[in-house]
Amino acid sequence: MQACLEAHDVWIESKTRSTDDGKTSAWVETATSEALPRQQWYAAAFDAFSRQASLPDNFNGRGAAAPSQLALQRAQRALEIAEWFFLDPLSIKALAVGGMGLLFGPSKRWAGLECYNDGEVGVTLQDRLNGDLESWTVLEARDDPHALGQLLRDTFRRIERYLRGDGDGDG
Repeated sequence: MQACLEAHDVWIESKTRSTDDGKTSAWVETATSEALPRQQWYAAAFDAFSRQASLPDNFNGRGAAAPSQLALQRAQRALEIAEWFFLDPLSIKALAVGGMGLLFGPSKRWAGLECYNDGEVGVTLQDRLNGDLESWTVLEARDDPHALGQLLRDTFRRIERYLRGDGDGDG
């Protein structure tokens, strides 16, 4: 049986817009998807990463740095591991602070994983009902990059438990 994403799930769509000074800049918008089989959705998400590689600096018209190759690689790795845990991102987008972000969660709780241009990877968990917020660094820019896979697996186990309501996100 093939799992399908519901109609409210989203993927990346790159577009362009004109800025106040008349120049055209690329920007990223999340768009509502149709219900897609999981494999097709993930294939579309990975294709979207390659489009992000060509974003220029100031893609949002507000001075944002384009995602670096390092940020894109780490975000792709995170998406691969999230797929193992059947965690479907609600959105995948370039970050205004430079990097790539993946957002997970139902309506009550959410988890955001951010891969920054310098190589750092961070997570934020938030309970929308009571406002509880927890953040931590998964991998610092100076850490051994070979540890990323195991650190992401541990992180997604935590995220999975948190989103299910089986704890507060503590390891």
